[in-house]
Amino acid sequence: MYSDGDTDVFFRFDSKDCLQKWRLGSDKMYNEGFSDCSLEVNDRGKGIFYGNIDTTPPKDGKNRFAGYCGIKSVKKKKSFLRDDWYDWIDFTHLEMRVRGDGRNYMINLGLGMYYDVNWFDTFTYVLHTRGGPYWEIIRIPFSKFILTNKGRVHDKPQPLPLDKVNSVGITCAAVSGPFHLEIDYIGCHKDASYKEKTAYELYQIPKEYVSG
Repeated sequence: MYSDGDTDVFFRFDSKDCLQKWRLGSDKMYNEGFSDCSLEVNDRGKGIFYGNIDTTPPKDGKNRFAGYCGIKSVKKKKSFLRDDWYDWIDFTHLEMRVRGDGRNYMINLGLGMYYDVNWFDTFTYVLHTRGGPYWEIIRIPFSKFILTNKGRVHDKPQPLPLDKVNSVGITCAAVSGPFHLEIDYIGCHKDASYKEKTAYELYQIPKEYVSG
């Protein structure tokens, strides 16, 4: 059990062994563009997610848009490679200590859904970083994360199920140029005074419409 004000860290970047828990992705890796990125641990024991965004689409006649890079934690597993999930029911906020470059980054919480139509369902929040020399401790209420699918807001919103998260990701996209994000840790924080379950209107789609 956690008390009011407690923070539990789930991801640190204090050694190169930590990098085994993360995977890189970019449009260049999938032959969809020219952006590239890296994730390293510096000599001060901090993670550095950096690279270059190139929004020039390849001349292949298939892709109209390009320009993204991201990191994603390896999906949580238990014995015999069975799917597992983080139990964040006791927490109210995602907490990160980062030093940014003034860019916006998307924070993505994956659910690892079973059916293929839900494989890309992700709860997303846009992180606005400050440029400059100072570190920030950022606390994002879980109620602010919104359900998306491949970057598009889902037509049937719902609250984030805090017992079903099995991966965390960070994406930089859309604006050409270099990026540089230092990460100390990613964890969860409990604020007993925070009661909001979702910041977004929940509505039912009329039956004559097809929902996904």
